[in-house]
Amino acid sequence: MAGMTKSNQNPESRDSSGTRAFGRRLRIVLECAAILLFTPALACAQGLTFNFAQSLYNADVTISSDPTSNGSFSISSPGVFTPFSNANTATVNVTDLIGLLNTGTSVTINTANASGTGIGNIGMASAMTWTGISPSVGLNLNASNDVNINGALTATTGSFKFSAYDNVNIGGAMTATTGNMTFLAGNNVNLNSAASITTGDFTAIAGGVASMNAPITVVSGNTTVVSGAAPEIDGALLPQVALLLGCLYLMFGRKRPIAGLTSINVTPGNRFI
Repeated sequence: MAGMTKSNQNPESRDSSGTRAFGRRLRIVLECAAILLFTPALACAQGLTFNFAQSLYNADVTISSDPTSNGSFSISSPGVFTPFSNANTATVNVTDLIGLLNTGTSVTINTANASGTGIGNIGMASAMTWTGISPSVGLNLNASNDVNINGALTATTGSFKFSAYDNVNIGGAMTATTGNMTFLAGNNVNLNSAASITTGDFTAIAGGVASMNAPITVVSGNTTVVSGAAPEIDGALLPQVALLLGCLYLMFGRKRPIAGLTSINVTPGNRFI
């Protein structure tokens, strides 16, 4: 056709060129895959990811001034509370918790059991203050549904870690002089009362939205808030994110030549079809 110059490459040359192009694209895909795999691993190492295990059977656990009932603390693992196998509800006495924490025993409260028909909520309306002996000693709540805190919690030396398959709802003031606060939710984290840490880290990570509706004060330490619906990029992850965007540009943003042509010359008045 007049006005157009086709490539003089032979088929073998074109095949070789196509193989090299395919190899480049494959390499880009593999590099992007490596980034996607590496970035979550890095985030996990920084404590930015977590796993939830939702039990099919649960009791709803209430922390209050009532006597501990329908569950017990483990003898082999002191400080771990589990509802009785067929309990639908259970109660943990707040004074029992304070006694364990003040003697240096971390407390873990679970909702999962063998055949309970509870939703798997942990609720706490009572205020609680403990002194503690180390920031590594803390109160850990693991709920198959929600964690609901409506009482003020204060630790002179100690930490809080609340994990929920659905939501973590904080409606009571949280204070730690030396210790960490960690709220992990498969759905939302709702902080509706002030959180204050003198020395330690504040972390709220939500698969849905982390709603910080009250002041967060951290005098000496780090503050990390991550929402799955609107994620905040930690500074340490920016190089990986930038490289990933670069890979995507190389894959989809570059103009590709028409296979088999080295040039196209169109003479005025001719049609190129």
